[in-house]
Amino acid sequence: MNIFTLKSARKTGGYIFPEAGMTGELISEVDYIFPMIVDTEYTQESWEGMLDDQPLSGRKGVTVQIKGIHDGPGMIYAHDDQVAYAEEIGKEVRHPILETPFAPVDYLRSCGFNDAKISHHDDSDELEGLPVFEFCLYGHFFLVELLMIVSGTEFREDVLDKIVEKKIIQGSLLKTKEGNFSNSVKMPWKISIGGHDFSCNLVVIDTVAIHGNTSYENFCLNSGIKLDHKGKMGDAIKRMDDAYFRHPDEFDSYALGDLRVYDALEANADNFKTIYTSLGIKEYYRDPRLTTGATVSHIFESKLKELFGVSPDDSDAWKDLSDLFYKGSAGYLQTRINTTTALLSKINGGRCRNNRPNVISLDAPLVDIDLAGCYGESLRAQIFPIGMPFTVQYDADSQRNQTPTLREFLDSMKWDTEDCQLVPGLWVAIVSTEDDCFLKYRQDFVASWFDYVEEDTTETHISRELDNKSGTLKIFYNEIKNGVIGHDFVQWLFFVCCQEQRDELLDSLYIQTAILYPACERCSTTDELQKRVLEHDGVNTCSFTFEAGGSARIDEVRECFAWYGVDLDKFIVDDLMVLRGKNPKPHPLNTLYKLCVNTFYGISTSSYFKTSNVVVGNSITARARSVIYYAEKGLDFVQTITDGGVFELNKVVYPGKSGQIVTSDLVCLYDLDEPNVSFAPLGACDDIQVGWDGEVPVIHLKSGGDITIKRGKEALEWVNNAAWLHLQDLFPRVDVLHKKSTKIDVGGGGW
Repeated sequence: MNIFTLKSARKTGGYIFPEAGMTGELISEVDYIFPMIVDTEYTQESWEGMLDDQPLSGRKGVTVQIKGIHDGPGMIYAHDDQVAYAEEIGKEVRHPILETPFAPVDYLRSCGFNDAKISHHDDSDELEGLPVFEFCLYGHFFLVELLMIVSGTEFREDVLDKIVEKKIIQGSLLKTKEGNFSNSVKMPWKISIGGHDFSCNLVVIDTVAIHGNTSYENFCLNSGIKLDHKGKMGDAIKRMDDAYFRHPDEFDSYALGDLRVYDALEANADNFKTIYTSLGIKEYYRDPRLTTGATVSHIFESKLKELFGVSPDDSDAWKDLSDLFYKGSAGYLQTRINTTTALLSKINGGRCRNNRPNVISLDAPLVDIDLAGCYGESLRAQIFPIGMPFTVQYDADSQRNQTPTLREFLDSMKWDTEDCQLVPGLWVAIVSTEDDCFLKYRQDFVASWFDYVEEDTTETHISRELDNKSGTLKIFYNEIKNGVIGHDFVQWLFFVCCQEQRDELLDSLYIQTAILYPACERCSTTDELQKRVLEHDGVNTCSFTFEAGGSARIDEVRECFAWYGVDLDKFIVDDLMVLRGKNPKPHPLNTLYKLCVNTFYGISTSSYFKTSNVVVGNSITARARSVIYYAEKGLDFVQTITDGGVFELNKVVYPGKSGQIVTSDLVCLYDLDEPNVSFAPLGACDDIQVGWDGEVPVIHLKSGGDITIKRGKEALEWVNNAAWLHLQDLFPRVDVLHKKSTKIDVGGGGW
């Protein structure tokens, strides 16, 4: 049987092995890979016993299923636990019993290598110099299988030791890792096959994160592989140890059906080849990574390489290109803990807020409304900058930083002039009020971040970085600590806030750090950017003055801050959306194109990719937060959740006697005795009633003496349009509500 391949055929992270490259022979002094799919069935005691204070036992194995990646249906083996259960109930197991301490060796024997024997060796010298035999194990959510396929104290301890050593790690997926550049873990094992001795390595290929957080069935379906066995077990799946005996045919079909992981991986790779080709980057294709983010990041990298004329294999040219934008990434900035720029590595998420916490129940016509393509539309409006960002920064540990007020910062950037250096969507600042400051005018537009921590990135504690996932994010009404602001905040400040609140914030907020791409440094072509980088002759200097009580060090940075902007909609997002529309559901490519679009936001914020950018990430989420803020206030949402909320059709916000909206009065409308607003039905109606005709929604719009009835889709469209027009009327000058979208119709709809 051709079940092995040469170890030299697998690059780090590789998992596709063409059948033509497989062999059934082993030769001395040659390294081999034994790739196989592994799955297990088990039973778990009911949690209901906890209610009766009964002790719970762990999972008990029923069977282990294994097949070579290019073999037939595979083999089922009875687990030791099932053998014991069979004896207990007076039955015999129907499958071979596992004989070795590592189940893949049993499968090796089933393939005709009857003398295969594996042994544990504490002394690593005994394994030194032996050729490598690498067990490459495929599975979906392999954490479940890991300890089910090893038995015996020594072998289980070996696996557990690798977990303690962080060489087997569970994150978004289970992965094996030996150092920084290998995912092949050395095990203290020797395997003897046909007179040949090998040392053993272990590699896990876990598909649980390849399409994001999805099930094995959905992963296969999204790859074009239909699983016929799913659902056949019914309730019997709750007790697989009994189902093994009571439903033998269904059990075996179910167990072997879970061994299609490699088929799905190959199909998924073929689908991504189609995606690369459709985007015009066929020559840059490589097999999808095992996480969606890494796959989409490579697609984006490939588009950038194509834009700048970097060939697929020119790693030096790619390094030069990626160095132009890496210093804007969260991964880089979180390491700058000696300066305040580390604060920029935090990217705030969506707005989730209880806007009316005193509401227990509502008896009124209610609408749950969502912003269609919340992050997608924000992503399409975003420019991705390629170039070194300009930062405003201070010593993180100094008590003598004289930071500018927001007013001073905006003046220095020539805000609201033709020479303004702040490009919308391409600048972010971190602001705080002073410790003893108490804002007179309440705000709930900006959240505060505090109680974050630093963490060691090496075992020797030499390197540290800011943990941007730590700490607490809260909205404070009368103070702001490390709040993220940008273009949408300044528009809110100048176009929505009253003069008194505007002045208070301009003079009470201090810039802790900022990152921007100056308007004067923008290049109109990639050639211009490359030319300016090559010809830049600026130097960084540090000058000193020494005087008792007045010694100073003056740093002057003259880096090249030239940059080129890529409009993400025209560059890649629109293509993905159009291509998705050409592959309607349930075609797998429809799902994959959607997955690519949705993941672009994630890779812009991640610390793991060079293509991440904190300005891009924060600008995308800021737009989404801003739209939902205006909806929360204008429609008086009960609660806001990132892209929508619930509101009463007969109680939306209108200006009060003053004829204008005062933002500080919108902070806690539920708690104000005399709010400076009025409430009335949406769309200037006198009253709105909602009903149902079967499953079809029906709304009755009363205006004057007339009643207009709208049904189904027409009713939903009326609510969508009326809500959007209402917000535009309330907040007439902010871009997120008024800037014309070039959104393309890909078959979707919504608010």
